Amino acid sequence: MVTAPKRKRYLYCLIIITWFCFGNGKGLLAASVSDDVQVSQTVYEEEVVVPPTPPPSGTSPGQIIIDRIPPQIKNIQIDVTANSAIISYETDELAKGAFTWGKTSDYELGTTIEAYFLMRHVVEIRDLIPQTFYHFQISVHDSYGNQANTPDMQFKTLAQPDKTAPLNVSNLEAIPYYDRIELSWLNPKDDFAGVEIWRSDVFYPQDRQDGVLVYRGDAEKYIDKDVVQGKEYYYTVFAYDEQNNYSSGAITSARVPMPGEMEGVPGEIEIEVPPVVPGEVPTTPEITLLIEDFGLTLDDIIFTVKGVRAPVIDGQLKLKPNEPLNIAINYDKLPAILKTIAFTLKSGTKSFSFLLRVNEAKTAYEATVAVPEASGLYPFIVNLLGFRDQRHQQLTGILIVKEVVQALCSLPEPSPFLLMIKKIGVRWDRVLIALLLLLFGYLFYRFYRFRKKRLVAEKIYY
Repeated sequence: MVTAPKRKRYLYCLIIITWFCFGNGKGLLAASVSDDVQVSQTVYEEEVVVPPTPPPSGTSPGQIIIDRIPPQIKNIQIDVTANSAIISYETDELAKGAFTWGKTSDYELGTTIEAYFLMRHVVEIRDLIPQTFYHFQISVHDSYGNQANTPDMQFKTLAQPDKTAPLNVSNLEAIPYYDRIELSWLNPKDDFAGVEIWRSDVFYPQDRQDGVLVYRGDAEKYIDKDVVQGKEYYYTVFAYDEQNNYSSGAITSARVPMPGEMEGVPGEIEIEVPPVVPGEVPTTPEITLLIEDFGLTLDDIIFTVKGVRAPVIDGQLKLKPNEPLNIAINYDKLPAILKTIAFTLKSGTKSFSFLLRVNEAKTAYEATVAVPEASGLYPFIVNLLGFRDQRHQQLTGILIVKEVVQALCSLPEPSPFLLMIKKIGVRWDRVLIALLLLLFGYLFYRFYRFRKKRLVAEKIYY
C-alpha cells in the first residue's frame, strides 16, 4: 500500500519529469508522422501552431523524430543610408528572428522580434546617425526551440548629403581702368571648388540666371575687357563646392571712366536719402524714393555662428576672427518680391557687400560670410530695397572682432594618491556616509564606556 507521503513524492517526480521532457522545448518532443498531424508547442511564452515537418528519408510511419538541429542563417545583406539600414537574411527552415542593435556590442539601442515563422527575413531600423558604426546580432529559433546566433556584426551609415553652400568670397574689389575692369577676391578655404562671376549693366545679378556669365574657375582674379567707357557694370560672384551648392553671392560694381576722367572707385549698394534739417523743407529729387521702411530692427536680423545665435547688444556684434557668420531674415517679415537685401561690411576706406538670398525652404533670406581675420571695429550696413514701391530701409551696426586670449596656468601635477582615487572612481557621497557612521559608532562607544564606568562606581559606593 502506497502511503500519502509517498504518493506526493511520486507526484512531484512525475511533475519534474514532465517539465524536463516537455516544458523547456528542447527535450523529447515528438509525434507520429502522418498527413494530418499538427504539433503545438510553447515557444517564448506564446502558443504557436506549425505545419507538419516532412519525415527524413529512411523513416517509417509511426517512428518518433527528435529535431535538435538549429536553423542556418545565410545570405545576410545590408543596405544602409545616412539615417537607416535594411538587413535581410534567409534561414534554411521556418524560423522566428530576433534582431538587436546598438553602438556597442551590448546592443543597447533596441530589439525587434518577428511575429511569424519565416524563411526570408527583413528588418529595417531608422533614426540612425550619419557616418556612425553600429553593432548588431541576429538570433533565430525554429518551432522546436533550436536556436542559432550570428557573431557580432557591424555596419556604417553613409554621410549626410551635402546641401550646405560654401562661404562667400571675401575682399571682393572691382578696379576700373579706361579699357578694362579688374576684379580680385579671396576664395574660401574649406568646401570650395570654384566661382562664377555674373555681370549686368542694369543692377547686381540676383541669381545665376540674371545677367551674363563672364567667368567660371578657381582663380582669385579676373580682368573684364568687354566694357564700354562711361558705363557702370555690376558683378555678383558666386562660390560653389563639389556638390554644386552655391553661395548667396558677393557683389561689387565699377564704372569705366571716360577719357580725361579720374579712375572710378569700386561701387557699393548705397541709396542716398536727402537729409532733413529742422525748419527746412527738403528738395525733391527727380526720382523720389519712398522713405517708408519695412519696420525692421537689428533684432530682426539673425546672426549665427556654427548654429549658435550671436546677440546684438546696443548695435554691437562681438565675434572671433575667421568664423563663418550666417546672416538671416525671416521670410515672412518681408514682402514676397524684393529687389535687393545686401549686407555691407566696411573695413577702413573699403567696403564689401553680400547678397541675402532666399533659401530652398523659403523660410529666410540668408548669406554666409567669413568674419575678418584682423581684430578691430567693422561698421556694417543691411540695405533692404523694395521692388514695386521702392521702399528702402538701412540698418547699421558695428562688428567687433576680437581674438580671445586664454591665460595658460602651469598647474602642479596631481599626487599618485589623487590619481589612484580618480582611477578608482570614488563616490564622495558614500565616503561622507561612511564617515558619519564611523562618528556615530565612536560616540556610541564613548557613551557605552562612560555608562559602564558609572555603573562600576555606583556598585563600589554601595
